[in-house]
Amino acid sequence: MCLFTNIRSNFFLLFIAFVFLFNSNLCSQVSKGGMVFFDCDSHSSKIINISGEWAFYDGKFLSANEMNMIEHAVKQYVEIPSSWRKYKTNGKILPAFGIATYYLKVILKNNSKGKAYGINTGNITCAYNLYVNDELLIKSGNPTTSAVGYVPMWGPKVCHFIPKSDTIQIVLHVSNFLDPVNAGIIQPIHFGTQRAIEQYVIKRNLISVFILSSFIILFLFQLFVSFVHQEDPSHFVIALLVLCFFLNVITNGEVLLMQLFPNFDAVLEYRLWLLSYFCIPLLFKLVALNFPSDINRSLERWVFIFYAIVFMLVFAFNLSWILKYIYYVIFPTMAIVTYLVVVLIRAVLRKRNYSVLFFTSFILMILLLLNDLLYMADRITAGYYSQFGVLIFVVIQSVITFHKFADSHKKALIISEDLRISKVNLELIVEAKTEALCKANEEYETANHIQDYLISSISHDIIGIFNTLLAVTKKLIKEPGLTKEQYDLSKKTHETVEDGYIMLEDMLGWARLKLLNDSRQKTISNLSEIVENNIRFYKDSIERKFITVETIINNDFIFQCDDYHLNTIIRRLLSNAIKYSCQNGLIRILNAVDHDFIIVSVCDQGIGIPDNMMELIFKPDSEKIRSGTAGEQGNGLGLIIAKELTESNKGEISCFNSKPWTSFVLKFPVG
Repeated sequence: MCLFTNIRSNFFLLFIAFVFLFNSNLCSQVSKGGMVFFDCDSHSSKIINISGEWAFYDGKFLSANEMNMIEHAVKQYVEIPSSWRKYKTNGKILPAFGIATYYLKVILKNNSKGKAYGINTGNITCAYNLYVNDELLIKSGNPTTSAVGYVPMWGPKVCHFIPKSDTIQIVLHVSNFLDPVNAGIIQPIHFGTQRAIEQYVIKRNLISVFILSSFIILFLFQLFVSFVHQEDPSHFVIALLVLCFFLNVITNGEVLLMQLFPNFDAVLEYRLWLLSYFCIPLLFKLVALNFPSDINRSLERWVFIFYAIVFMLVFAFNLSWILKYIYYVIFPTMAIVTYLVVVLIRAVLRKRNYSVLFFTSFILMILLLLNDLLYMADRITAGYYSQFGVLIFVVIQSVITFHKFADSHKKALIISEDLRISKVNLELIVEAKTEALCKANEEYETANHIQDYLISSISHDIIGIFNTLLAVTKKLIKEPGLTKEQYDLSKKTHETVEDGYIMLEDMLGWARLKLLNDSRQKTISNLSEIVENNIRFYKDSIERKFITVETIINNDFIFQCDDYHLNTIIRRLLSNAIKYSCQNGLIRILNAVDHDFIIVSVCDQGIGIPDNMMELIFKPDSEKIRSGTAGEQGNGLGLIIAKELTESNKGEISCFNSKPWTSFVLKFPVG
């Protein structure tokens, strides 16, 4: 911020220095068409602004002698620089379009014989010829006596000469058939020694080249930054502003398009100069970007529409007509600028970032731009100073945007560093958590191994006991010589042991599923073998009810499932079908293909499942538990285990009634 403070504190000093540099000349003594020039060593490096009362004659091109022959009583004088439209002849205001002669007699005092002198004319927007002692020294355009053949050309002109006497007679033949406002000599004319004039021209050219070069560099810089830093559109707006200012200087400065390209169309150059004032809506946009909460954004759109219409007219209509009415554009322009000033004052009062610096540079630039507009309308006689304020404004805006970019970059670096530190801390936390999880996982695996060992040991021991009981009771039933009472008791004992064995398997299967989750995906290609093994396991139960079991199995239908789980699923579904089948019932087990899935169905013609229980059969609910057709008891876990084992193998299980069948359908992905 120290840099901005220094710029702000020296801002007006810099401007005053510029103005002093370009206006540091001796006061002229031009009065009634004449002046005296004291040539001495102290003035040898100075130039004279020969503004003042020049002799004037409207409607004809006269020579110096003809101007001297005009009677003093009828002689007319006009101030230069100014437009001759301010003056009257015979009580009538002079028309803008026409011709005229300007005359000035310079008396040299203390003149050194053979000393060279020079004259520098400004950007006079008319065509003219300049004569010194009846010798043509400057020709700008083609000053004709009518609009036919008239060719305007403007730009600074310089001539040098060595007077043969102490009297210098300067005559300008001026014609204007283009500009309805600025008619005549509207820029100062400077006189001095050849050395002084050359130094003056060199200084002005160097400054113009410096300003143009600065604009080119700033334009390229802002354009480049606008592509790099697209989040901030102010860079692109400043680039367009610089382009407008560049057009203003190249069409109205010391180094002009018509000097660089002698055949360049003067009317087109004039239109480009008017186009450069499109900077007003761009300034509005820049203020809106810097202080968005202080400006009316809907007004911004109307400002752009207004100036777009104005500049379409500039290129669509006759230039003389445009210049005649361009004066009316000044009023809305001043209103817009006044509004922007109010916005900036509000921003300063609210202590917005960079508002003081923005306001200071903006006010200076706008004052000088309005000065040029008033000068164009012939309301003031000094103009074309806006390039100095514009350059300072653009430089300060570039510094502000660069400082914003640097601040953003600095904040990004701080955020990046914070993120890096957060990442390191997060990595440490994750590492600690990972270590804790690994330790917990090891403990979990150890617990699983213990559970697996316990369940396997208990399963092996208890099932071994039940197998022994099943074998003994089965053998006991077949013993000869048993009384009916002994046979019934032995049969009941065998059935009870068989029910207990099934219940034990259900409970151990449930425990294994919940505690171990030991699913192992395998390719099933022996479904018929698994089904037949389970049919043999329930042979006694099947025979007691005289049930017929049909199997329609195609082992070519391969699918993915854990073989142990599939064996358990088939056993639970077969057990359920036997339990609810009637005497002489029918059970059918089959498989089929359905697109990318294998369907395994276990169907029975038993008592079926009531509709109100259909939604509960796979849920642990005591109300769904029913006794079998022969009084068999169950715990309700069989179907729950079958469902969870099916889903753990990426399969699906469903149940439906379709008289006379009740079907449980398994669906597994193709292997």
